[in-house]
Amino acid sequence: MKKASGAYYSIINPNSFLFTLIIIFILVFGAASIVAYHHYKSAVLYAIAENKSTANLFSALIYEHQKATIGILESHALRPLFIDAVQKRDFHHVLYHLKSLNEHHTEIDALFITDQYGTLWANYPVAREGFGKSLAHRDWYKGVSKNWRPYISSVYRLIVLEKGLAVALSVPVLDRKGNIIGILSGAHRTAFLATFIRANTLDSRKSITLLDQEGNIIFSNAVPYQEKITKYPEARVLEKALAGVVIDMEIADAKEKGSLSYVSIAPIRGIGWSVIVGEEKNAVLKSLYRYFILSAVAGFVIFLFLTVSLLYFRREYKYRKTKELLQAEEKYRNIFNDAILGIYQTTPEGRFLSANPALARMYGYDTPEELINNVTDLATQSYINPEDREIFKRILLREGVVEKFETPLRKKGGETIWVSINAHTVKDTQGNISCYEGTIENITERKQAEEALRKSHEKLIEAHRLAHIGVWNWVAETDTVLWTEELYRIAGLDPMLPAPTYAEHPNIYAPESWDLLKEAVERAMKTGEPYNLELKLIRPDGTTRWVNAFGGATYDNHGRIEGLQGTVHDITERKHAEEEKRRLEERSRKVVEDIFRFIPEGVLVFSRKMELLRQNQAFRVFPVRLREKFCTGEYDRLSTKKEDNRWNSSSQPAQDQTLKKFNSDLSDGVRCGSVARPSRRPYGKTRYVFAPITPYAKYLVPCIWVIKP
Repeated sequence: MKKASGAYYSIINPNSFLFTLIIIFILVFGAASIVAYHHYKSAVLYAIAENKSTANLFSALIYEHQKATIGILESHALRPLFIDAVQKRDFHHVLYHLKSLNEHHTEIDALFITDQYGTLWANYPVAREGFGKSLAHRDWYKGVSKNWRPYISSVYRLIVLEKGLAVALSVPVLDRKGNIIGILSGAHRTAFLATFIRANTLDSRKSITLLDQEGNIIFSNAVPYQEKITKYPEARVLEKALAGVVIDMEIADAKEKGSLSYVSIAPIRGIGWSVIVGEEKNAVLKSLYRYFILSAVAGFVIFLFLTVSLLYFRREYKYRKTKELLQAEEKYRNIFNDAILGIYQTTPEGRFLSANPALARMYGYDTPEELINNVTDLATQSYINPEDREIFKRILLREGVVEKFETPLRKKGGETIWVSINAHTVKDTQGNISCYEGTIENITERKQAEEALRKSHEKLIEAHRLAHIGVWNWVAETDTVLWTEELYRIAGLDPMLPAPTYAEHPNIYAPESWDLLKEAVERAMKTGEPYNLELKLIRPDGTTRWVNAFGGATYDNHGRIEGLQGTVHDITERKHAEEEKRRLEERSRKVVEDIFRFIPEGVLVFSRKMELLRQNQAFRVFPVRLREKFCTGEYDRLSTKKEDNRWNSSSQPAQDQTLKKFNSDLSDGVRCGSVARPSRRPYGKTRYVFAPITPYAKYLVPCIWVIKP
């Protein structure tokens, strides 16, 4: 409401409205000025870039032109007839060659030949007044004679023809033995170069200057130079040009105060000349006048549009704002009445000032009015623990706000509910707390779920304790390890201390167990393969425990392995039981072996298929025929062959019943009793005792003991 009133005042009040118009004017024309300035800076950068490209273009053109001219002179200097004419100083033949060269290459103004010492003796067009003069002081002679290589000179004044300014292109003339016999030179008047540069100039606003290797002007459309050899006047630019530097500069005009120019320098490689291209700042500004005017007009149109819009908005604002306030009030009322959370205002003393229907239902009342009228002291009527109300008030007094204050409250019928309270203080104009307002959320179901989860967690911990199973988790990147309390007990460590990191695990396990675990962990981190190992754990007090360690990979949101988790099961008691079982079995095996070896009765051991497995030494003293019957597996036919067994027919049913019981007892693993069978064998009475025994602990083997009385 306060913000709406402030905005309304700034539109309706005439002074505020005028101030707003001034701000809009400053912003619009300020933005237009900024845009124009950036456009000007862009134009300057474009002009500099254009200067640079123009300078590089002329540098390349002049280089290629002069290179081509040097090539022409060199090709003529290598002609045999020309070499013979120069060597013989045959003026007429030399003149013929010079005339032919000039006719085919009109860009060369004048041609002349000197001897190796610089004395002129032939030229075309012919000007005999210069014959015999020494030109050794000329720059072109010094340049070509230094290494006897082609050379392009600085500006000099001609001594023949029109006696104007020119540059010389010179090449040495060598005889067939490679000796220097003369110098062939061609003169380019600066007027020819001026015509060449003007023909290739694209922008007349730009100043173009061509300097020789000594800083003399060969051509310039900005500085007069035709009458005499002239040095370039700007010292800073001249210094950079003579140094052969590629650079863009801003320089002040020495003649016109306050005038600036943007200059780009491009050296001509291999010659020592430089091209200087410049453009005045005023010329750049003139090219932008139209854009500046359009920017100003656009800014004015925008300002006019905003002013008219603001006037219209000013007229409509009051109606629209009133409508918005009514809608906002209705919206707030709907939110207040339809909210799921309880919304309230209370006095610091604990009496409700306002409440929404959700809060009334939460307290067990039908309407907010009923809640406000019946609950007049929250501390005694609503709070299960009245001291919670005091804690709540102290936090509000200190912080001014309370978030997620959880406490049990009493409903209308005495039922207890858990709530989460959010509140803040509301102050009057003097800064005193007038009321508390906020929201209340019923979290009873969440509390019940938390309690159920807590009990379930306690049961799980108890199950782990009873089963001696510890649970762990490891994050590889930070080497963070978490253990349950049971795992601390298995390892014999203090649960109040941090769990050992993976780097500290070698101190927990026996060396051979650590090697197995390390290999399994590395494989699991690479492939995700789980492991299940039996390891030997060493406690800090030196005692050992056997554990079954299981581990598997955990993955992050991108499916990458980030660590491992698993369980550790204390199997020490099982290991001890297995060891005791092995010890007892070994003892039993030795007892059976001793019986088998030292008993005086004959003993045969058969498999379930009635195949003879073993016989003791005592059996070997039995009669041969009886031993053959048993050893060949024919003992079962003793009950059917009277001539072999001398059985009476009356004893057959008893024998069959005995064998049937024998097979049944063997299948059940029960030891059979003794069976005496009469015989009229010459060697006297013999008893056959059938019994299953376990000579090798793990296998139940049917056996027959043949006992000699």
